[in-house]
Amino acid sequence: MINNILASINFQTNRFMKYFLIALLLISACKTPIVPAIPAVKEVIIESDEGHIHGSLLLPADTSKPFPIVIIIAGSGPTDRNCNQAGMKSDAFKMLADSLAKSGIASYRYDKRGVGASNNYKMSEAELRFDDFVTDAVAVINHFNTDKRFSKIIVAGHSEGALLGLLACKQTTVTAYISMCGAGRTIGVVMKEQLAKQPDAIKNECNRIIDSLINGVVVKNVTPMLATMFRESVQPYLISWMKYDPAKEFAELKIPSLVIEGDSDVQVSVLDAETLKNANPNTQYKIVAGMNHVLKSGFKNRDENLASYNKPEVPISSDFVKTVTDFILGLK
Repeated sequence: MINNILASINFQTNRFMKYFLIALLLISACKTPIVPAIPAVKEVIIESDEGHIHGSLLLPADTSKPFPIVIIIAGSGPTDRNCNQAGMKSDAFKMLADSLAKSGIASYRYDKRGVGASNNYKMSEAELRFDDFVTDAVAVINHFNTDKRFSKIIVAGHSEGALLGLLACKQTTVTAYISMCGAGRTIGVVMKEQLAKQPDAIKNECNRIIDSLINGVVVKNVTPMLATMFRESVQPYLISWMKYDPAKEFAELKIPSLVIEGDSDVQVSVLDAETLKNANPNTQYKIVAGMNHVLKSGFKNRDENLASYNKPEVPISSDFVKTVTDFILGLK
């Protein structure tokens, strides 16, 4: 008798569990699956001075409310939006953009005119001037200033791009400015310092050319050995760059700012960061231990430092990322 009752209970229980599980499956099937949002990257083309600037807009996963955007401006030469060029693939700016997105910060990194996809400008190298890049930076800033999705506009310039961004900030409206490995002294002084360890014959000839360019005079018949740096067609651009004193320009900046440099940078020195800090004492200031010019760290010697310029698998400094992120998120 008891066995019959237990069997009956067991049967009823099994039948109940069967229908309960079926009901759960039906409910689960009706629910919309929750898929984690991923940052969205979009190619954005901005008109500037009879040409078009091409760049990558990376948004954070959560775009339900306004969020800050950082405009990343690349350094000298044919450096593209990702901090790459022929013979160099660091992906430093791509890594920075990805890191910012994870903290709810958008970014726009772009190819400067004549570089990468921004190649529809018809001017020759001899016609290019430093202020042309400033014009483009202003156009980019103004484009995003009209977009209501963004709560703040932060300009972050790297190396030469630090001065470009600084000048652009003074010509338009932005929330804050970041100098990433930017020079604090005139480019003529920095170039002489970079060439100081060259053999005397090369160093002296380079210094002679630099002195002439500082005075606005083009040098004819440059030796082929120095043509990469000082060919006649690039000299007008260098002259237009050399007229600017970064420290003087930075002293006039009235918005929140961050100067960040690495003590393993072999292109721009800690002295440059200190010069900027002294020119504008209100700036936030950070020297990242072990970080080099392409924002990477963890080197045992100079050879490893330079090798990282062409190693996209080496991440950028986490200390650098944290400092930049904290600065942006702390803006009022």
